[in-house]
Amino acid sequence: TIAGLIVITNFEGKYIWTYLLPLSLYIIESAFQKINLREMNHFLISLSGPPGAGKTYLSEVLKIMIEILLQQNIVSIIGLDGYHLKNDELVKKNIRHLKGTPISFDVDKFYNDLSRLKSNNQEIVFYFPIYDRTLHEPRENIIQISNFNKIIIVEGLFVNFNTFGFERIHNLIDLNIHLIINKETCYNRMINRKLSCLVDRQIAETFFQNVDSNNYELLVNDEIHNQSDILIHMNNTNDNNNNTNDNNIYPLLLLKNRANKI
Repeated sequence: TIAGLIVITNFEGKYIWTYLLPLSLYIIESAFQKINLREMNHFLISLSGPPGAGKTYLSEVLKIMIEILLQQNIVSIIGLDGYHLKNDELVKKNIRHLKGTPISFDVDKFYNDLSRLKSNNQEIVFYFPIYDRTLHEPRENIIQISNFNKIIIVEGLFVNFNTFGFERIHNLIDLNIHLIINKETCYNRMINRKLSCLVDRQIAETFFQNVDSNNYELLVNDEIHNQSDILIHMNNTNDNNNNTNDNNIYPLLLLKNRANKI
């Protein structure tokens, strides 16, 4: 399951050779240039993008690919969604209707937890929350990260954002990746995701207009693109209403610090 949904994946060779493998190898190369496997340190990757861009999906696939290549359990994933304020707190703040927007996250806790992981202290195990899509609430201390988990993917809408306190995260990140999709694809995926969870279509449409659409506009800006080390253009515009498997996408990877494409 990915993001609470059952996803069946059967990758074509072209998808692996032209996209997943080059990206995985670049991450491994970048990580091993900065970390020492014998020391207590971690290589943090931020993976951001608009709603429906495939952040959680790509994170899980990269974890599988990297661990196959290295033959060890070295990757962990931290999701920003685990740092949603709890629903009762959102109600107290009168922002329950804005859940999913930048102000609905506990950015201080997110920053402090990542700082502790990055500080190379003597903790043996670090604990992080998840977002339970059944309860629609965060749950504490579910993810366990040890010092054997050297490569950490931090994924979420705003992990590369530049306001609302998220700009503090930049100093903790070793490699920034940002996904780009068009708004039509964003709309189709977010509506289909809600429908697959048995949400009424009108409710799904209203949520998209009030939250997802605004988030999309916040995350499509030159400042985020310019500060990212890797931009991934998700070039698929042919999502159909039943498609939850993105293995037909052949994204374009652009390394910002190299003249050539991956």
